[in-house]
Amino acid sequence: MTPHEAAALGAIESEYQALVTYTGAGLESQDVLAIKSDTPSEPMQGLSGRGQKTSFEIRRHELPERPRNGNRILEADLTDWQVIDVNERDDIDAWVLFAERAQA
Repeated sequence: MTPHEAAALGAIESEYQALVTYTGAGLESQDVLAIKSDTPSEPMQGLSGRGQKTSFEIRRHELPERPRNGNRILEADLTDWQVIDVNERDDIDAWVLFAERAQA
């Protein structure tokens, strides 16, 4: 990562990061910083609407172990999420965790 890219990433993080409570990856209900993203899903054939994809970008140093499907993310408003896909982003030294609302 170039110094310019690192500065831009730092600016994005300072604007959009929020504390979430993470369980899994070696943590038990521990606060970590994450950037939440909601983006439209690809439309499914025959359906007129689109769903949303929710992901959380968490810097690798925040989690002591590799995250896994089934790990939990709890937002400040108590929305509970379950990780369903893990992507490692070497270019930004982060995990991008796709999540769905956790079942009660």
